[in-house]
Amino acid sequence: MKLLFFGTPQTAARHLAALHQARPNDIAGIITRADKPKGRGLEKTPSPVKSLAQELNLRPVFEPEQLDDQHEKAWRTMAPDLGVVVAYGKILPKRILEIPKKGFINVHFSLLPKLRGAAPAEYAILEGLDVTGVTIFWLDEGMDTGPILIQRGTPVKPEETAPELLERLTDIGTELLPEALTLIEQGRALKTPQNESLATYAKRLNKNDGQLNWSEPAHVLERKIRAFSAWPTCRATIEGRPVQILKAKAGADQHPGEGGAGEITRIERPLGFFIKCGSGELMIHELRPEGGRAMSAWAFLQGIKGRQP
Repeated sequence: MKLLFFGTPQTAARHLAALHQARPNDIAGIITRADKPKGRGLEKTPSPVKSLAQELNLRPVFEPEQLDDQHEKAWRTMAPDLGVVVAYGKILPKRILEIPKKGFINVHFSLLPKLRGAAPAEYAILEGLDVTGVTIFWLDEGMDTGPILIQRGTPVKPEETAPELLERLTDIGTELLPEALTLIEQGRALKTPQNESLATYAKRLNKNDGQLNWSEPAHVLERKIRAFSAWPTCRATIEGRPVQILKAKAGADQHPGEGGAGEITRIERPLGFFIKCGSGELMIHELRPEGGRAMSAWAFLQGIKGRQP
């Protein structure tokens, strides 16, 4: 079965590796995002998918800035049977979706129709879901709206961060993808319509999402810190100092402590300190002062005059 693979980040590269291991002769072409400037020198850096394709000597690799007529013509000439998309980063128009004989499938990191959109792992944590998972579905012109081929669920662990959850979801996706391709090849692939009444959304993150408001409940703030640990990270002010909060845990609501929201109420040497929230307290374990390095909450306290326990 002749395949076109569309993907960009590391999670997509892992799916490409699984695809190559299961079907080394089926990958007819790879489409990824163009090289991007990275680092202090703004040196152009290939996507993880392109790097892996070069390592495995997979060709051709396309890096279109625009999905234009020239690329469309090239892909039509290849006469692919199926398109596979994993975190490509662009919405594919109808004229591209119509190129493969059997259409396109997409690997999405939630149990659709829940958490459609760009940040499903982050929102699974943000919304306090007990269970999430991976869905492989047939692409249509909507945003993650196509019929479902196969799904697999997994519990969300209580103290899991978004990168940790995404790593586990990627493990599941790399197992499901070869299964899905076998079902398609055998003519046994399902096309189960999504229940629109159950749809929820995981919008693209922006930098402002990481700004903490101490008037919110402690358990909500803890979820934000775990959900946004990779990006945009969570920012707040403690004792008048701007910081990024890296690790924290919601405390029991029955110990509210004295003072107003955002004030240090209790210190537990050497684990950290508690901040009063709208309800409950948040125990800070690790943070990064603005312009500084990551440090324990205990080390941060020792650097504040008059706050040493």
